[in-house]
Amino acid sequence: MVAKTVSFVMQPLLIPLYSLLLIFNLQTFSNYLIPDTAKWLILVMTGIATIAFPILLMMLFIKKGLITSIYMEKREDRIYPCLIVSVVYFVMYLLFHSIHIPSLITNFFLGVASLMLIVLFINFRWKISIHLIAAGGMTGTFTAIAIRYELNLIWLIVLLIFLSGLSGFARLKLNAHKPSEIYSGFLVGTAAMMLVYLLI
Repeated sequence: MVAKTVSFVMQPLLIPLYSLLLIFNLQTFSNYLIPDTAKWLILVMTGIATIAFPILLMMLFIKKGLITSIYMEKREDRIYPCLIVSVVYFVMYLLFHSIHIPSLITNFFLGVASLMLIVLFINFRWKISIHLIAAGGMTGTFTAIAIRYELNLIWLIVLLIFLSGLSGFARLKLNAHKPSEIYSGFLVGTAAMMLVYLLI
């Protein structure tokens, strides 16, 4: 029961929303440039585009027989959702970039879009843990932000590493993945988001 609860709370579709909520509460100059109404609009758009929309699409895919389960337990089930989520995040990146939202925010959307493409390509050969890619992505995001914007986020990063470990334990307990799929997922997620924030 605990493992299922942790797995649900750390659901990959929810992680971006958690991350944005945390980003908007950081004491950075970029955050002061964004009005509160714009922040709420970004959060609502993210919730609709990256939670509600993908879930509705996955339900449609199940009905059409394109995937077998909303939990995407098989590698084949991940192809269409990962591709769609990647496109949605890339469109949101272009939209926010075009209206001059600071890179603190736009880089996040570009990073997630890139990460989903990486998952898509890995998925053709191997079933990597998307839960841990998401958790690693969140950890990598705030590690890179701490470096780039010279913020002391050590306790937040420690907490995110702990939550990532908890998520990995839950996925192993549920027999959803092998240890190698857990560790590699965390490393890929962390590295990808750090590269986007530190290089772009």
